[in-house]
Amino acid sequence: MILKTFMIVILVGLPVLGQSDPPASMVGVDEQLGQTIPADIVLYDEEGKVVEFGDLLGKPSVLTLVYYRCPGICSPMLSSLLEVLEQTSLKPMEEYQVLTVSFDPTETPDVAKQKKGNYFRGFSRPFPEKGWRFLTTTPESAERLTKTVGFRYKRQGKEFIHPGVLIVLSPDGQITRYLNYDGVRFLPLDFKLSLIEAADGKIGPTINRVLRFCFSYDPEGKTYVFNLLQVTGILTMLFIIGFVGWLVVTSKNRRKEN
Repeated sequence: MILKTFMIVILVGLPVLGQSDPPASMVGVDEQLGQTIPADIVLYDEEGKVVEFGDLLGKPSVLTLVYYRCPGICSPMLSSLLEVLEQTSLKPMEEYQVLTVSFDPTETPDVAKQKKGNYFRGFSRPFPEKGWRFLTTTPESAERLTKTVGFRYKRQGKEFIHPGVLIVLSPDGQITRYLNYDGVRFLPLDFKLSLIEAADGKIGPTINRVLRFCFSYDPEGKTYVFNLLQVTGILTMLFIIGFVGWLVVTSKNRRKEN
């Protein structure tokens, strides 16, 4: 009974480091690490010109799937992306690029161009125009793209319910990492390492949940601070559970001997 009680405590107190995949009908992300995005997916650039996805590649890329009229998660997520772009030491267009694509095929290049202008005015230093593209798509392409990357969303009236995530791609369009948005910010270190690994085609699991639990980013000091109390608390709980478990097993063994 004591052991069960402590198990309940630890399960409630531990952070969610991984979850089972929700049903296909629900909103979420099914990570498709190692999959390559079809090069012939048709998109439209900010000027309305037709481009194929493969023509935009050639360097590590960060793909974001949004819809530009979104009243919810899209704006804070893109603002967080802007913040991390300002903080990274990697050079846009030389070492990486960002591709933001609307999965709503009713949105036009004019809307994308306006949205791009809004975010580019937020940069405190020069950023190349082609370093962050704002693209639109067709119904067929939206379906192919979202299915390839495992991005599940649901229409609700005139809006969409959808997840917030950055999808990191290798220069040839292979999915190498997912960086989930938790409503606060993206970790600059995780962002940089993901792009460096993508340049070499290295595929890795989503680790930013673990990083967020163990470390907090101090924007003023521009450094990471180890969450000593939080980590120590979890380790203490694990020790207590192990100790209680040892007592239970020892007690049972003594009863058998007697």
